[in-house]
Amino acid sequence: MLSSLLPSNLIDVFSIIPILADILSDSVKEKVTRIILAVFRNLIEKPEEPAIAKEHCIAMVQSKVLKQLSILEQRKFDDEDIVEDVEFLNEKLQASVQDLSSFDEYATELKSGRLEWSPVHRSAPFWRENASRLNEKNYELLKILIHLLETSSDPLVLSVASFDIGEYVRHYPRGKQ
Repeated sequence: MLSSLLPSNLIDVFSIIPILADILSDSVKEKVTRIILAVFRNLIEKPEEPAIAKEHCIAMVQSKVLKQLSILEQRKFDDEDIVEDVEFLNEKLQASVQDLSSFDEYATELKSGRLEWSPVHRSAPFWRENASRLNEKNYELLKILIHLLETSSDPLVLSVASFDIGEYVRHYPRGKQ
């Protein structure tokens, strides 16, 4: 169902980044670390559109890759590629954090499908300013929320998605009609 809402390249990336981040945090093998870091680097370097690279960075930040990078910086690696990739990713992700708006962060969290009670969900000013933005791109984010309600079995995701739809209805002028 989600595949009908988003371009296929976004679905794969938004589901693969958190999975790779989880593997990276559990990995003790240098080969696995090297491959995941190379994939992350390619996801930032290779897209022709800067907006896609930015979304990949945001997804990595939300998947707590920055924390893993700081841990990896403390380790000693024989492979120089790992050291270079850690430096590159750290620089790019730190820069993306500086440019990150709360709406960008929210949109990336929605696209990842891993909803948590982050501060934006409960922020009345966020919803007043951004409720109408859920209508952008043919209601893309609203459709994702509905899809999560229809398909998720995670109680946390269901409660956050339900709350967000309630906030949308409450703050979007036409949402009450």
